[in-house]
Amino acid sequence: MKKFLLLALVLSASVNNAFAQNFSGRYICPTNGVLTVTQSGNQIFASMAGNSNEWWGKNKGGSAQGAINGNVARLNARDGVGNVAVWTMTFAANGNSFNGTYRVTQGPIKGVSGAWSGSRPAAPALVWRETESGVAGTFYGTWTWDATRKQFSARWNNGAIANITIVRDDGTNVVLRRMDPSGASATMTAEYVGRRQGNTIRGTMTLYYRGGKSTGTWSASW
Repeated sequence: MKKFLLLALVLSASVNNAFAQNFSGRYICPTNGVLTVTQSGNQIFASMAGNSNEWWGKNKGGSAQGAINGNVARLNARDGVGNVAVWTMTFAANGNSFNGTYRVTQGPIKGVSGAWSGSRPAAPALVWRETESGVAGTFYGTWTWDATRKQFSARWNNGAIANITIVRDDGTNVVLRRMDPSGASATMTAEYVGRRQGNTIRGTMTLYYRGGKSTGTWSASW
């Protein structure tokens, strides 16, 4: 009997440890948009965003909060136009995806229910070769992905140095935010918006530096 109880305790601990990880992060949810999840202990929070072709983009985003037990979460969500829903989310053991259900209890589409899912975006390629052109000229950069800090460390041939974070990457559309802590353009910030085509991204950029604003184009390949 003692051996049986000990085995049961070990198995129980193994199951609990399998889901002891934190599921915080960004998840791409088809047709809905991007869900940013924050977990603190057994509490879980989420914010929704999307572009004009996605549900959360068309409905002014939203937020959700609830509790998580193991890998199963239950949240109450509200979008920007007054729809209130109950969500369930069952996360994969590795935290890279989830499947769940939703049921709208209040708002313009009250009574609608169904299944939904999300997955983490794939990690970026380790090194991007970037070219950007603006009012100051054309410059060439090397962006190196830092998996620990979840951002790019970027350097350009004009001496600029920056940290670049991913604001959005749904596999097609990309939004990046740049901040120069030092280097030739210290204190500059910028936003890069682009669209993937195979192993290349092309788009536009907006630079903010010393009270001024300028625009240009950029591309990156890997």
